[in-house]
Amino acid sequence: MSNNRRAYTGDCKQIDSGAEWLAEVPVKQVKEAVNRIKAEAEMGDVMKIKSIAEELKSESDTVAPFCEELIRLTDDFDFDGIQKIVLELDNYLNFAQNSVQMHIQLVKPCK
Repeated sequence: MSNNRRAYTGDCKQIDSGAEWLAEVPVKQVKEAVNRIKAEAEMGDVMKIKSIAEELKSESDTVAPFCEELIRLTDDFDFDGIQKIVLELDNYLNFAQNSVQMHIQLVKPCK
């Protein structure tokens, strides 16, 4: 597969900031990370968001570009930027889930 893969959100926009990592990480893991980040963003806890990003980055080099961007946003106290990333990832997860459901429906055996 090409390294030029892009993850698409539900509205067909590309997720920037090193989105290639999305194709390398299981959807379940992305969902767990998004839910953790979203919960802390709702609380306004930038230090916890930064901690989550650093934890994820230490677990996998694949997510490093995303984590570095998230860390930059937390250092800048850029809640709009953090919320934008969370929204884009939510859209990606919805797109991925819908794609899987469509695939399952297409491969169901005829009765």
